Amino acid sequence: MRHIAGLLAEAGETVHVVAHRWAGASKACEESVHGRLIIHRIAFDQPVLDRFSPSNADRDPRARRAMTTSTFPAQAFSWQVALLAESLIQAEGIDVIEAQEWEAPLYYLQLRRRLGLGPARHPPCVVHLHSSTEQIFAANAWDTSVLDYAPAASAEAFSIGACDALLSPSRFIAEEAMLRHGIQSSDITVLPYPIGDALPLERSSRVWSGRSICHVGRLEPRKGVIELADAVAAIAVEYPDLRIDFVGGDTPMEVTGGLGVGEAIRNRVPAHVRNQFRFHGSCDAVGVANILAGACAAIVPSRWENFPYSCIESMASGLPVIVSPNGGMRELVSDGVSGWIASEASPPGLAGALRRALASSGPERERMGRAARSAVTRTCDNAEVVRRHLQLKDRLIRKHKGRGTLPLSRASAPAADIVKGRCTGHSDGPANLGVVVSVRGQGERSRLWLRYAPRIFHRTRSASCALRLHTCWQHTFPNPVGK
Repeated sequence: MRHIAGLLAEAGETVHVVAHRWAGASKACEESVHGRLIIHRIAFDQPVLDRFSPSNADRDPRARRAMTTSTFPAQAFSWQVALLAESLIQAEGIDVIEAQEWEAPLYYLQLRRRLGLGPARHPPCVVHLHSSTEQIFAANAWDTSVLDYAPAASAEAFSIGACDALLSPSRFIAEEAMLRHGIQSSDITVLPYPIGDALPLERSSRVWSGRSICHVGRLEPRKGVIELADAVAAIAVEYPDLRIDFVGGDTPMEVTGGLGVGEAIRNRVPAHVRNQFRFHGSCDAVGVANILAGACAAIVPSRWENFPYSCIESMASGLPVIVSPNGGMRELVSDGVSGWIASEASPPGLAGALRRALASSGPERERMGRAARSAVTRTCDNAEVVRRHLQLKDRLIRKHKGRGTLPLSRASAPAADIVKGRCTGHSDGPANLGVVVSVRGQGERSRLWLRYAPRIFHRTRSASCALRLHTCWQHTFPNPVGK
């Protein structure tokens, strides 16, 4: 979410970013954009140490140690952030707090409020629907008996139920949340992600007439890359010059580690088809732009997806995009105009969409690419997205002005049960990364606090995968300020 954080800072807001301190991070606290963008980096197993830290942040290190060695170590990040958030609320005048639902980084702040702990002033909390544990596990076909699944899902349900407003980047995600949590449509604001700094790229007529298609994003089962490999294998004889470029880090097929998705793809496709797949691994912004510039189309074949920035970035570069119907992509792409929507996310469905894309001429693809750029610019316009963010927060601030304890919201999971389930057991691997973004304004503008965590590979106990997670995460935030 480095785009919205930076855009809000540039618009005059002061933005606090609270992130997990990754290995090699140079500073625990860093400022940019004339002091309006402040990044705090905190570790799971160390007290918060920067000038905004609460004086009693490590008053009981046993709690932090118990969380990092529990079956759900990611809760340690939520605990650390809750203490820092309470300090910022008091010292910095935070007015609105926003967090994603994934791994519930707002959980302990919300729970402490329910128990009458923390500051007397309670800024409203907004939960941003992004990718829940239940959705990720289901789409990846992962084993839900792993010890951290149940507490994560329960904490997320509690956080959604205890919030004061819900944001969703797409109607697709909003509708799923309404069914899953019994939420009314009036309780969810659909607000797309901003286009950020994505720029159009030049392509020659030779590129447009070629058959290179790119997939930008990590190799994860739910991203549909297995189905894509099968679809390409099915049409390889018809299109021997078709090339699929994969840009993104690899992840294991299973939640507990093991065989990587890239290796699984290589193992399942016939030997004579393997040369049609090119794996580039994680790339920086320049590397991604080079791959996009050499493609005649992009593809987002996900089994399940939210509102992927990979689709936004590809369309913004001027590429038509082949997408599955299972996500917010279908709200960006018009079939036959700015891309091709597959009938389903299965190999036959994707193969049909690939055939349609490959049957189009170079000039047709170029024309569709211009339409894609125009469509995503309208939907994800930076200024409009920022305006709507500020409008929503202004409304919440006025609604909750002068309130202390906020009323109980929608039904949620019992807090006591979550606490019991989260502070027992032992983890045999590294904790996961998470990012939180907080925002506040200056003068008469509404002060905000926005929290966000990137959707990187979820919970593994493989040390080697943890290294890839660092790589994947750093690619998501290539600018050191956004790490």
